[in-house]
Amino acid sequence: SGNHESEGIRNGAVSNVKLARATIASSVYEAEKLSGKNVDKVIVNVSNPLLRSRTIAIKTSFGGNQILPSDIKKLKAMVLSKIDLTKNEVLSYKVLKYDLDEMKDIADPEFMFANLLTAYAHITTVPLKHLVNMGTCLLGCQLKIDNFVPSSKASAESCLTEEEKREGCVLVDIGAGCSDYIF
Repeated sequence: SGNHESEGIRNGAVSNVKLARATIASSVYEAEKLSGKNVDKVIVNVSNPLLRSRTIAIKTSFGGNQILPSDIKKLKAMVLSKIDLTKNEVLSYKVLKYDLDEMKDIADPEFMFANLLTAYAHITTVPLKHLVNMGTCLLGCQLKIDNFVPSSKASAESCLTEEEKREGCVLVDIGAGCSDYIF
């Protein structure tokens, strides 16, 4: 793969578009030369002090009725309504657990009956301006963006085994400008 000093990028954020484009273009050129393949699409790791990670709890009354798949979709919409999506992009969304009435830690409440359902969702967001700046650099290098992912998630996908992920391993990603963790 191509390696270049990350000029124009500081602490995971674009600090100079012209320098960042030059660095990206040089890195892509080197990667293409070494691999013999054309690079036209990228997945972008986002490691930025502006990442915000939080758990949101949503309580919904079902009055003893059955919880349907459409109800689970509505819960996601309710969670997302707590985020200002005009200023932020959701990079990851995952329901950690559900509570049904007095039963705790339910993995999947679909088709169960409950009076009160509480969903605990973990969300990671980043300001849209950050993604637009990064996107401007990449598009200026004729690269299509396939996806944006938190750097810690990309690290976990590349180095943790399926067993470690299933068992709940914590990965700590220590960087020069910021550190992340994922579980």
